[in-house]
Amino acid sequence: MSDEGMMTYCCSLIRVSAAVCLGAAVFAAVFTAVLTAPGMAADKDGEFAIRGVGRISCAELSDAVEKKDQQRLSFFGTWLDGYLSGANQFSDNTFDITPWQTTELLLALVGRACAQNPDKNFMAVVGRLVAEMRPLRLTERSAIVKLQTAENVQTQYKAIVERVRLRLIELGYSFAETGIIGENALNELRANLLAYQKASNLPPTGNLDQHTLLNLFVLPKQAAQ
Repeated sequence: MSDEGMMTYCCSLIRVSAAVCLGAAVFAAVFTAVLTAPGMAADKDGEFAIRGVGRISCAELSDAVEKKDQQRLSFFGTWLDGYLSGANQFSDNTFDITPWQTTELLLALVGRACAQNPDKNFMAVVGRLVAEMRPLRLTERSAIVKLQTAENVQTQYKAIVERVRLRLIELGYSFAETGIIGENALNELRANLLAYQKASNLPPTGNLDQHTLLNLFVLPKQAAQ
């Protein structure tokens, strides 16, 4: 199966939209290029024990995707969530190392990298991905805010919504409201998100969906107005 086919399979199996897959594939190509960089050391020789699914080869994940094996994929996703929880607990200056990235998006990225590195174990790829995502982390606890419209309700860290607002301002979008709380502020944010999504050829949802966040924070060169 081609890398593109693997990414599409992985995304569809874990219910990530095709639009998210497109952005994820671009990031994964860059991420895979640095996968061979050395990881963090544990003992004096840089060795440490790996437990559970983390020991399994990338080829096993690729096989699960190929065979559309939801049970095995759920094992990988559950292990990934546990790894991220441990990273949150033991990483310095970290509250949430992947504050807006869903498990589905992260597993899709790992799936792409695994397709190109079948002999590596799952943890090696996950560890490198977390290292690449570290600059996007929340360094301290943030309140959860509700973003409600007539169509849906989203919850997100307040700090992430503030980052989105600042990023849109950097890109030239204007805000009359000074904050992110209140109906007027929400409507203004939604309008600017819609404008950004249309200008960037993203699905015009007006929501803080994964593809929009990926483009705003991970693929800044694709940001447009």
